[in-house]
Amino acid sequence: MKKEPEISIILPCRNEEEAVGFCLKQIKEVIKTNNLNAEIIFNRFKNAYLVFQKTEETLVYTVISGDTLWIISNVFGVSINQIKELNNFSTDSLNIGQKLILRNFSQTESIIKGFTSSNATLFSAMSLSSSAIGYLKAWTSIDIVGKNGDWYKVNTIKGTGYIYKTCIYIGQDIIDNQPNSTYFNNSIPVDSSLDFVTYSNYSIVRGDTLWNLSIKFGIPNYELMQINNFNESSILNIGQVIKYPIHTIPVKDSIAPQYGEVLDWFKEGQYVFPIGKVGKFIDVETGKSFYATRTTGANHADTEALTSNDATIMKQIFGGIWNWNKREFILEVDNRKIAVSVAGMPHAGVDGAPYLSNVANRSDDWGYGPNYDSISGNGMSGHFDVYTLNCLRHKDNKIDSVHQYNVLSAGGLK
Repeated sequence: MKKEPEISIILPCRNEEEAVGFCLKQIKEVIKTNNLNAEIIFNRFKNAYLVFQKTEETLVYTVISGDTLWIISNVFGVSINQIKELNNFSTDSLNIGQKLILRNFSQTESIIKGFTSSNATLFSAMSLSSSAIGYLKAWTSIDIVGKNGDWYKVNTIKGTGYIYKTCIYIGQDIIDNQPNSTYFNNSIPVDSSLDFVTYSNYSIVRGDTLWNLSIKFGIPNYELMQINNFNESSILNIGQVIKYPIHTIPVKDSIAPQYGEVLDWFKEGQYVFPIGKVGKFIDVETGKSFYATRTTGANHADTEALTSNDATIMKQIFGGIWNWNKREFILEVDNRKIAVSVAGMPHAGVDGAPYLSNVANRSDDWGYGPNYDSISGNGMSGHFDVYTLNCLRHKDNKIDSVHQYNVLSAGGLK
């Protein structure tokens, strides 16, 4: 193998403006001063710019601590399958110091990808009083080629000009640029200001239970109890009038048609994808899809494949075996496209056994306990996890950083 393009510079950047301005400027000065033919890549996982000097036609990367095929594929914009094919191996295991051919080398221009965050005027100069070149709708893709004070120089479908900073959205602004970032380990704010709740009344009929009514109304059981001052031992009487909430979650604008809405689970997601709802899950990388229904879950959606064919497709997406890998998906439900992250391991159930009956050998080594498999004969034992933003894990009720990143990525916020 020829000598690899070495990583020349790694410069951490503290915030968005520094990433767009100072850091990139410093890197370009080094490249220019040393007459380097180089490619610049931003590694969002290490919060650093990587600069590769071109010494051959292919870009070769040296594996470092913490790397996975998934991380490398996201940083360099190549598929996992492509990495495997180029390097002639089938395993997912990596070793520190291992050399990976990733793709052909391409010199990076000084461009940052962005969008207009609102309707924007493209000015001929850095002044609100200068002549307008054209007008751009919100979420129009733009290339940012320079910055001076509060103005960005951009290339657009209307031509090249200047846009004021309040009309610019840069995908990197979701990144915490501190070393050893824990950004994705935490709850991430979501704008829910347009959401609202109304209330309606319901008269109890024979057979009603708090659990069945919560599913009927598409709300958590605890919410129904809280609103009506009930507890687990409360008795419902025929004719009794109770109150229930109706959550209205307006459709949010997405950056582009291929991306999904980013919804907070507790404020929005659990109401858009309630228990009993069927959705179409589309894998972002492969485009393959299957249908599944949410069967339970409070801190995230516990979900089951609708049919054995759906389970087969899901298993194929995850490499032919059930595993705990987490992947970006678009969930289509009620004519909406939701950004979600899916884990590929059905667990806590035995297909074909009565739902909630105590059984042994539950999937994923869950041992003896209630059978959390409600769809018999679907080729899947138990349920799998589906996350929107700010969901919590079963094991410790904490945020999962990989799921957080996947949701934001499926929402186009890289």
